[in-house]
Amino acid sequence: MNENTSEPEILKWGRYRVMRFLPADKIASLRAYAEQNADGISLSSRDGCSIESLKVLSEFKGLKILLLRGLPDLDMEGLSALPELEELSLDHVVRAIDLSMLPPLRRLSGDWRENLLRNAHQSGITSLRLSKYKSVAGDLADFPAFPALQELELVQSTIHSLDGVSRFDKLRKIELHYMNKLEALGPLHLPHLRSFIVSVCKKISDYEQLGNCGNLEELKLHDCGPIKTIAFVERLKKLKTFRFMKTDVLDGDLLPLRRLEDVYFTEKQHFSHKTSDLNQSAYSVAYK
Repeated sequence: MNENTSEPEILKWGRYRVMRFLPADKIASLRAYAEQNADGISLSSRDGCSIESLKVLSEFKGLKILLLRGLPDLDMEGLSALPELEELSLDHVVRAIDLSMLPPLRRLSGDWRENLLRNAHQSGITSLRLSKYKSVAGDLADFPAFPALQELELVQSTIHSLDGVSRFDKLRKIELHYMNKLEALGPLHLPHLRSFIVSVCKKISDYEQLGNCGNLEELKLHDCGPIKTIAFVERLKKLKTFRFMKTDVLDGDLLPLRRLEDVYFTEKQHFSHKTSDLNQSAYSVAYK
């Protein structure tokens, strides 16, 4: 809550505005939500919210975004009373979410738990961010089936391979962070993939699989293990950006980057080019 007012605080959530719900003063929360044109609400145990707080959300008209923090025992069936809910962000919850009951939902983020997401095949979710995803098979072969999925972000997952990800043929963006067991991208056949971002995944050994993603435009690797060669970049005719910070290229040949618009990397002695060389080269190619 702000120091100089009793009104609930409005938080920035990307390009949206989310209000911290204060259960001790529901009237003030309803008024602030309407007057501030908030897009969503945050329910947090730190603000005094409890499992009862979900019951009042239907009174907030046009609610599009819901953030749940520190409320593991919430009855997720209550979400079906929010007919315009587009985004749901939660931390650890113990009750399953029936996605077939949330047809408007498009963006979902949270901590993974087995049987957390039911009827994924009936959902319209396009953007999914999961922390600590686990799989008995060690890959994505048994990952819930999201037919409309366009963006997938995995954080601290224990999988060894991305095998199975090509089932999601509408994917446009993949992000992988802090996955210390991930060794293989596996066969990548993602015709619509535009962006591939990886950080602190040091065991990946088959980056050449990215050469199969012909529409890739953005590639970023931060603090990853060594790449044998970036020769696969020659096959990526639409690639514009390639940034690899704190990441080695073993053969040192950076010539495939000469035509790209945006190149940046941590320079090493055995590299064939410096960043400045390649940026100048890209400028020359563009204005030939």
